Amino acid sequence: MTPGRTTLIACAAALVAVGCTIGPRYVPPGAPPTQRYTGGARPRHTVASAAVAAQHFAYGEKLNAQWWTLFRSTELDRLLRTTLRHNPTLEAARATLRQAQATLEADEGVFYPQVSGQLGAKRQRFSGAVFGGGLPSRIFNLYTGGLNVTYYPDFFGANRLVYRQQKARIDYRRFQMQAAYLTLESNVVSLAITAAELREQIRATHTILADERTLLALAGQRYRLGAVPYLDVVNQRGRLAVTRAGLPPLEQRLARTRHQLAILAGEYPSQWKGYAWTLAGLRLPRELPVSLPSALVQQRPDIRAAEAQMRAANAQIGIDTARMYPVVSLTASFGQQGA
Repeated sequence: MTPGRTTLIACAAALVAVGCTIGPRYVPPGAPPTQRYTGGARPRHTVASAAVAAQHFAYGEKLNAQWWTLFRSTELDRLLRTTLRHNPTLEAARATLRQAQATLEADEGVFYPQVSGQLGAKRQRFSGAVFGGGLPSRIFNLYTGGLNVTYYPDFFGANRLVYRQQKARIDYRRFQMQAAYLTLESNVVSLAITAAELREQIRATHTILADERTLLALAGQRYRLGAVPYLDVVNQRGRLAVTRAGLPPLEQRLARTRHQLAILAGEYPSQWKGYAWTLAGLRLPRELPVSLPSALVQQRPDIRAAEAQMRAANAQIGIDTARMYPVVSLTASFGQQGA
């Protein structure tokens, strides 16, 4: 083997070794070193009451993505589906994810040769006066064509690191969108339950007002008959006023809750029809899925989004390291010109 060929092979091997080892290698963190939630025995069910039956814990079961269906409320299910279709925050998150995916598709082109070409045609007049007038003038067509090919060999792995970083950013956007979904779903369900609770409080307050009006009328009648002093009438009138004063704040909170639900659904409060669900229409789930600690980490989009950011930052270190090495490009061009 000649010395020149030996040197070439050694340089190629060095480039391959550098391309394989450049940048730190990302190592994902291990699972939490525990397999249970509590130090003692795991509870099997909740405490039952006269109004609510006991709920059983299903350890190791996965939670359904449409977890709100466990409440078995058609009105709540319809509200969630409408909100997920028209919420502007989710639409923005989906658009951002599509943008990142399009950027990744464009970045894939760096692994292939870049080909460009040009074609041209023009009409030109040739004047014989340039050569002293000995030649006649003429008009002719001139056609040109060319082809350029450029390729950047990824000797140091910079292109692979850029591609890896963009994939990590796509994962981050995807997990951010999943977190937005979960946040929106939990907010809507919480507001829906609050609205049902406020309706029940308002209904109970109206019932109490009707009873206290009846008691006030009875107290007035007993006073006119001389059975009780006038102080009993005044006290009953005061209790009626206190109960009546507590009604407007409840109605105000209900209106604010309805307005929040309308905004989350992507509609104006004045145009939102709303849903008249009650607590009676919401039923507690019989089985409560409980994930293991190690599986819970993989179910939380915020944790997975943070891991995607770590992978992107890890790739950025490799990219910055690769910039300290020369950039090699292979270029070829071919062109032709004729009448």
